[in-house]
Amino acid sequence: MAEVSQRPWEAAYSKGVGIVERPAFLTYLAAEMMKRETLKSVLDIGCAAGRNSVFLAREGFDVVGIEPQSTILEVARSKVSDEGAKPRLLLGDLVDLPFKESSFDAVLCLYVLMFLPVVKLATCVRNIFQVLRGSGMAFFAFYSPEDASFEMGECLHENTIRWDRRMGPWAGIEAHYFTHEEILHLFNTVEILSLHLVTQRETHDGVPHVHRFWQVICRKDSTTCTPVKERTG
Repeated sequence: MAEVSQRPWEAAYSKGVGIVERPAFLTYLAAEMMKRETLKSVLDIGCAAGRNSVFLAREGFDVVGIEPQSTILEVARSKVSDEGAKPRLLLGDLVDLPFKESSFDAVLCLYVLMFLPVVKLATCVRNIFQVLRGSGMAFFAFYSPEDASFEMGECLHENTIRWDRRMGPWAGIEAHYFTHEEILHLFNTVEILSLHLVTQRETHDGVPHVHRFWQVICRKDSTTCTPVKERTG
């Protein structure tokens, strides 16, 4: 199974700590774009407690969520048990995805790749686009080194840190923060439809801070791999 720092995640989720109910901002945009493109089936990679999977199922999409940590998956399943439109939630590897090629119209992968070993990123991205159909779309989100949390840990190597006690229940988790150049390199065989650095101001435990994260929307080339085409508009 893909190497994701498990203990802090599972310990927090089992206590109900860190569970976010509201879908990520990019999920709303993804739903709009997928409806416009008449896409139906969606894979939510690293679905955690299911906030994005549940929202997309309510919006009428056929959703499969995959999560590598059993404790967190059980939290997700308990949360969707009373839902009318239910996503299918599976325990599985995030790198070696257990699906056939061309299984989904779209993929959602938000704030997930940053917790995988850097050496596995290229393989993971390649596998993501293999499970996409034709000219399917993929939606990603990554923290930037400009994010406030980048200073809240020990630097292990370039742009990778281990969060410390200032991150509360997430202390001990290793996270990689992506630069613009890294993203262009990571997606250099697909078409980048949109690449934005987003600023979001929030307050946690009474302390205001600024999130800076990348939103990336890509389209799989239905014929052959092509050089990356960046669009920032």
